[in-house]
Amino acid sequence: MLNIFKNRIIRSLTMLVGSNFVSQIITISLLPFITRLYSPSEIGKVEVIMSWVAIIATVSMLKMEVAIPVAEDTDVGFINSISVLLLLLFSTFSWIYNPAHVSPFYYIFSTFMIGLYNLLYNNSLRNKSYHNMSKSKVINSIVGNSIQVFGAFVPARFFFLFMGRTFVGSAGAICLIKDFKLNKFRNLKEMKLILAKYKKFPLLLTPSTLLNSAGLTLPILIINSMFGKEISGQYSLAFRAVSFPVSLLTASLSQVIYAEASSYYKNGEKEKIRKITLKTILSMLILGGLLGTFLMIFGPKLFETIFGSKWKLAGELSQAMGLILIVRMAANPINLPIPTIYNKQNIVLVLDILRFLLVVLSFAISYFAKLDIIKTIWLFSISMFIVYTTTILVVINIVYKNK
Repeated sequence: MLNIFKNRIIRSLTMLVGSNFVSQIITISLLPFITRLYSPSEIGKVEVIMSWVAIIATVSMLKMEVAIPVAEDTDVGFINSISVLLLLLFSTFSWIYNPAHVSPFYYIFSTFMIGLYNLLYNNSLRNKSYHNMSKSKVINSIVGNSIQVFGAFVPARFFFLFMGRTFVGSAGAICLIKDFKLNKFRNLKEMKLILAKYKKFPLLLTPSTLLNSAGLTLPILIINSMFGKEISGQYSLAFRAVSFPVSLLTASLSQVIYAEASSYYKNGEKEKIRKITLKTILSMLILGGLLGTFLMIFGPKLFETIFGSKWKLAGELSQAMGLILIVRMAANPINLPIPTIYNKQNIVLVLDILRFLLVVLSFAISYFAKLDIIKTIWLFSISMFIVYTTTILVVINIVYKNK
């Protein structure tokens, strides 16, 4: 897709995008069945759980797992050991906040499984095991979505809906185990040395990632408290559907850019990083503009036709979220890899603080002004448009200042 990529990068990107495409096609193909098998309130309740889990799971290892692709060979096993210990700790206490009022098991199990998958995935990314990474994505989709469909026909339907949503983000871990290794620390001092060596990741990336994750998933928790499970279910479907093109392209593109741009940076080839960044932004802005405009025009009719008449409101919400899609497509592939490579994690933190504040501000205005859900999501979308646009401009400034 991007002509500047060498053959090796093109093959890597094609493999990851291809697997993401297959997994997303499976998900989007089964989603119309799932939305007809479950009610908006059932889906809303599960999405409230998964929203809280997403916030906790992304910081459950204090971002030490992100250091794995760029760490020295002798440090990888020790970083994995620290990450597993942290994951167990965070998973154990993940249920302390229980927005869905369910058993602690739901939070503990889901947090651990999703966190473990992220850890294994970063190990495979370091080893450029793109084939295994690709298989894991497809297995995630097949297993997770199949459980959701099957669960609709058994008495414990809510449990199976939850398990399916969890395995959509973790079932493929079995494909990634061979790239994983643990090293045992001889003493506490050895652990402290590793933590000190990679301290930028927990100190800067953890708060940044927490704020970023909250910016994405906090709206469902807030909508649940303001409007109830039914409306949160409508929003969650709109968000998942709008995120389809983002998940399809930008996640894999971001991973490949991070892996390859790290090599360019080590070799002093910063001009190549600048070219990758600029052409990625331009390509994704064009694509995002086309998709976002289409959604803003045809959203309600599209949702009602595909997902059923009870999801018409989700289509109306998707119109507002089309505004976000325009710039999110361009910002997502480069918002973390480029600042991280240039050791500008502090900029990522500032951007995520801005994002978090605007999310809270938009919903606070909605609450005090007593806005309905449609106006609330339009206000939220405008604030996110500002954040993603600012992110793009900041990243461009980084690559031009560090030629």
